[in-house]
Amino acid sequence: METRSRSSNNIAILSSDGTQELAGRIQAGLRNKSLSCPHILIKSWSFNNEEEGIHIPFSVRRRSVYFVHCPQLPNPNTGIIQALFAAEAGREGGAQEWVHILPFIPYMRQDRKDRPRVPISAKAIAEILSKNADRIFTLDLHVEQAPGFFDIPVENLSARYIFAKYFRKRFKGDISNIVIVAPDAGAHVRATRFAEKLGKNVEVGVLRKSRQKDSKVKIEKYIGPDLTGKIAVQYDDINDTGNTNIEGVRFLRELRPKEVLTCFTHAIFSHDGVSSAEDKMRAEGVETVTTDSIPRNDVYIKKGSIETFRGLFILFSITH
Repeated sequence: METRSRSSNNIAILSSDGTQELAGRIQAGLRNKSLSCPHILIKSWSFNNEEEGIHIPFSVRRRSVYFVHCPQLPNPNTGIIQALFAAEAGREGGAQEWVHILPFIPYMRQDRKDRPRVPISAKAIAEILSKNADRIFTLDLHVEQAPGFFDIPVENLSARYIFAKYFRKRFKGDISNIVIVAPDAGAHVRATRFAEKLGKNVEVGVLRKSRQKDSKVKIEKYIGPDLTGKIAVQYDDINDTGNTNIEGVRFLRELRPKEVLTCFTHAIFSHDGVSSAEDKMRAEGVETVTTDSIPRNDVYIKKGSIETFRGLFILFSITH
């Protein structure tokens, strides 16, 4: 790919509804590096037939544009279309470079064919997001091979660095009593890497689960070091329905640990028609640490036992 020179007067940061604060923090981070640039909110709307419209109310001609957007909002289908249309509008407007900053990318869990005649949806979405873009910054894609689905370079950053810093500070540097627990076999590598980042001797365990009907989960077995008197941290990338986290916490509590915490990057917190995953976890007394990769308002962030770690601007501060 051609290397393009950048200066403070040819960079622009665009954001969409819900990501203005994150974009503002990125702008502030660049300002601290003596790179001053405008931050513009794109305009989006829905027509009566639910088609989407996009307008960039600012000239992006000959600029390197960084579009801060969460495709999960207002829903995954609309969010993906907005990203596609924004990049198209930017190219039509003469942008020299278009970089997506997408803290969370939906559909990445659909990364393989589990039966005949189904799509690899993660690959299809990756191809859509690659159109008219030069690079993508994102956070904790669900599987390691996901960057290979895209037609452009992808910077798949990880929140484990800020989580490790958080837990070291919380426990005043004494991490000898912590055991990182993967909620299933598929998360074992992710949990191991987090444990390595947290400390050299941090141990890892794993839960074995089976899925029942209606998204229900049954925990069958724990494999790992003895949890008696330990601090068990259940670690994963996504919390959607909350069922895996809640059942995992219930099972781990029976193993007599001192404390059980959960930690994950992306808080989708779906609603099942009765209550949201957030409400179910709070009712269960599950203490959680997560990030603002899917933006939520201050009322949500400050409520109860769910602590949202606002540190993503560090990961997404672009170095020039």
